[in-house]
Amino acid sequence: MDDLTIKKNVEEELQYEPILNAAAIGVAVKDGIVTLTGKVSNLAQKYAAARAATRVSGVRAVANEIEVALLPSDIRTDEDVARSAVNALTWNRQAQGVHYPTAVRFACVEAHLRKLVEQGFEVAWVEDVTSGPQHPELGDGYASALVNFGFITSGVLTTDEVVKGMG
Repeated sequence: MDDLTIKKNVEEELQYEPILNAAAIGVAVKDGIVTLTGKVSNLAQKYAAARAATRVSGVRAVANEIEVALLPSDIRTDEDVARSAVNALTWNRQAQGVHYPTAVRFACVEAHLRKLVEQGFEVAWVEDVTSGPQHPELGDGYASALVNFGFITSGVLTTDEVVKGMG
């Protein structure tokens, strides 16, 4: 498939992505490699544009050069972020009865952690908001999760250690 056809198809695919203003996203194609440019107001829009481009037949790779320019109402101070993190950790500690299918949850969490690390973020895992299954033959899923997340992240901490560190 030629680059011009791929470009047209990517632009059409962007039109079908409900959270995007496709007119704000530029598309260039060379040798099947799509480069996306422009400005969006959040990361979800940036990643939605890349996912839309990868769905198009003939696309070999996507270079996502879209800039995220937060709306003034979405800009948060470091204090706001720290307060939200403490609230989320406190809520998680109180909601120990809420559980999700462990294998699915760990696979999703692991994928997100790896992506954050690849993007250069320092990531820590909070051990006391982690759960894991006990399998009669395969062993302790909780211990396995902590070891796995320990390899991916910068450290495995308790909620108290995280809250204390936010001081």
